[in-house]
Amino acid sequence: MSSNERLLLVALVLLVYGLFCLWFARGYFRRGGLVAASDTLVAYASQTGTALALARQMLAVLPANTRLLPLNQVDDKVLSSARRALIIASTYGDGEAPDNGARFAQRCVTGKPLANLEFAVLAIGDSSYPRYCRFGRSLHQGLLERGAQPLSQPVELDASQQEATASALERWHSLFRTLDDAAKIEPLQSEAASLRQLWVMKQRTLLNPGSPGGPLFLVQFIPAEGQACDWQAGDIVDVTPTNDRSRCRQVLTQLGLNPKTQSIDPNRLMSFEDALVSRELPDVPPTLSRFDDETIDQWITQLPIIQSRKYSIASIATGGTLDLVIRQQRDENGRLGLASGWLTRQIEIDDSVSIQIHSNPLFRSPEPEVPLLLIGNGSGIAGLRAHLYRRREHGAKRNWLIFGERDPKADRLFADEINAWLESATLERLNLVFSRCPRRPMYVQDALYKNEDNVEAWVSSGAAIMVCGSRQGMAQDVDKALTDIVGRDVLDELEAAGRYLRDVY
Repeated sequence: MSSNERLLLVALVLLVYGLFCLWFARGYFRRGGLVAASDTLVAYASQTGTALALARQMLAVLPANTRLLPLNQVDDKVLSSARRALIIASTYGDGEAPDNGARFAQRCVTGKPLANLEFAVLAIGDSSYPRYCRFGRSLHQGLLERGAQPLSQPVELDASQQEATASALERWHSLFRTLDDAAKIEPLQSEAASLRQLWVMKQRTLLNPGSPGGPLFLVQFIPAEGQACDWQAGDIVDVTPTNDRSRCRQVLTQLGLNPKTQSIDPNRLMSFEDALVSRELPDVPPTLSRFDDETIDQWITQLPIIQSRKYSIASIATGGTLDLVIRQQRDENGRLGLASGWLTRQIEIDDSVSIQIHSNPLFRSPEPEVPLLLIGNGSGIAGLRAHLYRRREHGAKRNWLIFGERDPKADRLFADEINAWLESATLERLNLVFSRCPRRPMYVQDALYKNEDNVEAWVSSGAAIMVCGSRQGMAQDVDKALTDIVGRDVLDELEAAGRYLRDVY
């Protein structure tokens, strides 16, 4: 090699080295010096999307090196690489972890010390449940026991109370004002009362006459005149039931009171009956002696306000109606459940009902070319039905429905629709199973085991899995069956990739 060639080679090496140093320095200063790319971690545990929506708001205003992850994807390696962890965690049901936070909850209290980690928890819950915010509180305690440094006590957000929600978000925002890299963060916004509108009930149909299980009703609403509404398959609605007025009158009569008597409270100009309509009624009304030192107005005020209920939407917006599938519930005395009784018996055709639609981004079906396995039972047919309508609308053909109910004669829900989906090739495969079938009783998990080769083949070909129905029992047994068939690691990978989704309750 000539001297000129050697000089040229040295120059080329120096140029490449210089470009590398320039690239490294650029990244160094963009990251703020020696701070790692995951300096701040925002993690969420969300079942219906509330925590995820707040986490995304935070990500939009935090520095560019902030990392956003569902809690299940946070492990010791991720925590060790972060200086600060900001966790938004919903408590699902009565103290449970959401699906995308359950595995983190199991390992939260074990592992190496996290003395270099600062953290804060925004715990979202519903105060009408006894174990309000239990999951968020347990995360705070678990990280504390591993030596992590709390930036504050858990900030608890009561999602059932609008004023409490606003107050909690303000406390969470106040916490950010103390952080060096978050001084300009705008307050987070709850989705609050957006999309709460009046809908008119147009039809109510009993789906399973003669069933050994509780009656299931299809309840259909249309928007009020001149009202435009939209939603996506997988979304949910929030409705607030009211007491049957006959029961309110019964309670007041037992107390020796005239239901039409006007309240003496100047802030509540209504009759006793009107006041009780929106309050949780006690199973056993008090005796008159209770009112020796307090008025009936004070007693009514102390009764909890009825909280809203959430239901999966069973239709798509282009269908023209907002459909719900409601099973009647009864207590040990045979009395209809408050919400199910209100929806299936109390409200009348053409009555107006206030409904709020909530986006549920964690239960979205995949693109049409992706195969989809839908699994559910009971009123869980609601979410599956909406997704099948969406898939049909977009020309998706590779759909497999596994659905379970009780009786093969009385419980063939939406039989005409399912037959039409088979004829149009919207459904490629169908397994209907019945737990009280005289000849071959089966549950949905039995159908999975029976078809395990096909389940494996669908998953291997890129299929997504969606589960809708009862959390206790069905969803647990389906998760175990899928674990046995494809393996826990594969199922975890599907969840991380958004291919294993559940809307369970």
